[in-house]
Amino acid sequence: SCLEEAGGPSSIYVNPDDAPALASAIDHVLADKVLQDKMITDGYEWAACFHADTLTQQLLRVYHSTHP
Repeated sequence: SCLEEAGGPSSIYVNPDDAPALASAIDHVLADKVLQDKMITDGYEWAACFHADTLTQQLLRVYHSTHP
């Protein structure tokens, strides 16, 4: 597993043992400014999901829903 939940839905996943596919994916991102901008924006949004305050609030909601 490459931990897709860590990279998020806007990441591009390739087999790390497939050098041509990896090179192609890198070339694709480097050649497409719109894709770069989308990946950056989406990446920041995805990373915000893992901020300590966000995770704490989610955990508290789960805790409160199971322990009224």
